[in-house]
Amino acid sequence: MRLDPAIGAPARGAMLGPMQREPLVLVVDDDADCRALLVETLALAKVHAIGCASGEEALAHAKKQVPTVVVTDLHMPPGTDGVHLARACAAMTPRPFVLAQTGDARVGPETWGAFDGLLTKPTDPLEVAAVVVRVLRTRPTPPTTWRDWLGRR
Repeated sequence: MRLDPAIGAPARGAMLGPMQREPLVLVVDDDADCRALLVETLALAKVHAIGCASGEEALAHAKKQVPTVVVTDLHMPPGTDGVHLARACAAMTPRPFVLAQTGDARVGPETWGAFDGLLTKPTDPLEVAAVVVRVLRTRPTPPTTWRDWLGRR
């Protein structure tokens, strides 16, 4: 495995097999500045991240490639909010790790259960990136074909 000398982490694509894509992280937030800041912070950590302005946009990306991690704002304008997005992710194979960010202190257990992790805003992009990197290190890279997927079981 190749290591990136600057940060001591695996170099981008270092752990991929011949039929695998690099892990994908979707950053879903209707606030363009928050979304861009987290995508850039993840890029500095050598993580392939795509910013999405809505849950619908995230689901469109997920149809092309199932993400390994989804970092989503909980409350977004009408449409697919963070809870609906988490429920849609639960039906994906393999199921992504879904991390929610919210500034709403009134979030109860019925909402927590939809997510693998919940962070209270304001969040530090470096801390969010650290959580994402830890998840990526512990989850296998999803295969690109069903044959590859079935071969792993």
